Amino acid sequence: MIGEAAERIDDSDGELSDAAQDMAQAHLEVCRLLRPDPVRTAEWLAAHLLGDWNHLPELDPAAYREILGEPGWAELRRLAHEAHRSHPSGWTERYVLESVLKADGRVDELVTALSTDLEPDGSTHLAIALERDRAGRRDEAVT
Repeated sequence: MIGEAAERIDDSDGELSDAAQDMAQAHLEVCRLLRPDPVRTAEWLAAHLLGDWNHLPELDPAAYREILGEPGWAELRRLAHEAHRSHPSGWTERYVLESVLKADGRVDELVTALSTDLEPDGSTHLAIALERDRAGRRDEAVT
């Protein structure tokens, strides 16, 4: 709904974006209180993160980690992998999968995902090295 509105209005002052972020924060707080079905919430979150208007509001998958618990988080991870397999060069699919894997600390899976579409400018190689270094795997990072 917010995305559709964004198509029709001028948000150069950022009011719509601010309102969307306020709504996202309220949604997160309500989810923390009410504990909705974790799998259905993961499906909703994946649909938003992978949808056309994923930036309104901008959601951080890691913020939902506790709310989703293991069943919901596993579903979000599965959906992120599925989307990335379907469109490995898609920026959105890559970002969502990276976000989920980083929140999980799954460095090897993250490296595998990053390796599927290496940028010719070397930026992906650098990202892989940085993730390995952050995980305390300096020798692998240098290699």
